[in-house]
Amino acid sequence: INFCTGTVRHWDVSCHSKLYAKDGILISMKSAFITNLLISIFIIFLFNFNVGIKSFVSSIYLQLITPSVIIGQNLYNNFTNFSLALDRSARLDQALQQVADLSEKIVDYEDIKAESKLLKETLGVADFKFKKDELVLGNIVFLDKTNSKAIVLISDQVNKKIKEGNAVIVSDSIIGIVSQVEKTAVTVNLISNENFVTEAIDIDTKATGLVKGRGYGVLFSDVLNSEKLNLNDIVVTNIVSGKFNRQYVVGKITEVSLNEREAFQIANIESMINLSKQSKVLIVVTSR
Repeated sequence: INFCTGTVRHWDVSCHSKLYAKDGILISMKSAFITNLLISIFIIFLFNFNVGIKSFVSSIYLQLITPSVIIGQNLYNNFTNFSLALDRSARLDQALQQVADLSEKIVDYEDIKAESKLLKETLGVADFKFKKDELVLGNIVFLDKTNSKAIVLISDQVNKKIKEGNAVIVSDSIIGIVSQVEKTAVTVNLISNENFVTEAIDIDTKATGLVKGRGYGVLFSDVLNSEKLNLNDIVVTNIVSGKFNRQYVVGKITEVSLNEREAFQIANIESMINLSKQSKVLIVVTSR
């Protein structure tokens, strides 16, 4: 069948060539139509479905940017962790230093506690129980250095509490004892007064003896030669055998006199208080 003429005949090469050429044109036209259709649909999609495009673009953007963000975040996290590690290390060093300082203080406290226990055992005061001190404030109105006396004004409301022999102190140092009580004043024998005598102890060497006033100064006497006295040692009242219920500072040793032919040694004591610069004193009215 000749598809070109519609008649049955032999194979016509030229006819088939023409047919194939027509078919090629048709196929090309179909392809162009489909391509144009797809492009039109894509353009409509772009204009009418911009949200989808944005999502598509955003998806691509995220695909591209996410690795960089992850890397940056990892770097930031690593830096933050490193900074925190440095800070923790510094705080750890500080804490260790504080622990070391505290350990030293604990050791010092234990040493002081042991020394205090030894001192109590030496003095025999471990079981002593004292009354709470009651103090009366007084004003120095007259200082007699020649006779080692002082006149102290007091309130007439407290004079009945004060007795002869009560200690007169400035801070933790004893400056004398009450020798006479009047209505509004008391007379004080200073520690340099010849009538002042009290038991005392060298707080550094534990040597014991008597503190005696000599008018011109204060002596630490009746100390056995076998005991040790050093310059600048602090001498305090002895609460074991003394008349006071507290240890009061008498002064520091300024000179030591030791004679091997005698049984006792003596030392000069200088008070820690300059009465010329003091206007107020405290009178201890509580007894043991």
